[in-house]
Amino acid sequence: MPFALRDGTASELDLLDDGHANAPHAPIQKPELLTSYIKRPPWKVAGVDYGVGVPADTVLTDWRDLRGPGISIVDNLVRVDNTSGVHIDSVDFSLHGGAILLFVNSPMGVVTNSKFQSTSSAGEINADEQSPDLTVQFCTIAGGADGSSLISAHGNVVVQYNWMRDFPQHAVEIGGTTNLIYRYNLIENGGTVAGAHLNYLQMMGSNVTNAVVIAYNTTYQTRQAASGEGFQLYISDGTNSGVLVNPTFAYNTMIAKGRLAMSYMLHGSSRYATSKPHSTPIEGIATAHHNYFDTTGAYGAFYPGSVLKWSLVENWNMITGRDIR
Repeated sequence: MPFALRDGTASELDLLDDGHANAPHAPIQKPELLTSYIKRPPWKVAGVDYGVGVPADTVLTDWRDLRGPGISIVDNLVRVDNTSGVHIDSVDFSLHGGAILLFVNSPMGVVTNSKFQSTSSAGEINADEQSPDLTVQFCTIAGGADGSSLISAHGNVVVQYNWMRDFPQHAVEIGGTTNLIYRYNLIENGGTVAGAHLNYLQMMGSNVTNAVVIAYNTTYQTRQAASGEGFQLYISDGTNSGVLVNPTFAYNTMIAKGRLAMSYMLHGSSRYATSKPHSTPIEGIATAHHNYFDTTGAYGAFYPGSVLKWSLVENWNMITGRDIR
């Protein structure tokens, strides 16, 4: 789907679209995940009611056989240099110990229907600052023994219908002037390396204006070597010089099982607490609505003080059936 913009902010997405109509024909990863809860989401849930990741009928090719404009291979690194609009499709990057895909000065890259898993480094898909507007969808991405993020990107970034699992630290890391659509993904068990810091989303860089829509994702976290937050919506640059524009966190299903599986599920950012650490100012309205939580393995759903003055509507505890405020 195109990433349309209006006045520099995210497009008016149809937030009632749960994604199942355009989902890949992939096996359902966790069909029984929600059966025991008193209250569960009424929509079709990614990874539970429909599968995500690489479609079942996809014939994958060896990453060593990749050819095309801008593409070069050195050891276990596949580079795309100085070429716009390169589409990487149906490639198995997990073979031969795994390969990292790197876009250098190559904007508007697209990665679809591909499998990633390295036996050493994470950082499976990287796009540098001169390679904005990355789209990653219908992929299965697992981490390695070290590294930071499964996906690292800038600009107008779309991450959807992926199965991201067993990663050392971050699932998605974005930087620069960024607009993000992050939806219809199944995200499992980050923080697999001791000393790392778990985040399903980490925003980096300074002087950043972000329009962020995080919707219809499913997360499942058990205790790993490292803990941390889930989706982190402050810009980690140490200066509070970034700005969030109308961030939306909606229709997500988040589960933490086991003691200290994670700290908090959403670390927002309060424009009314800019003197405090991790408090990126907000323009417009920040909303967290119609999310469903099992916080038994976490301290709670919302990092204390991080969603001050956010609009919080119908965020449900699936175990008790109560609205979380």
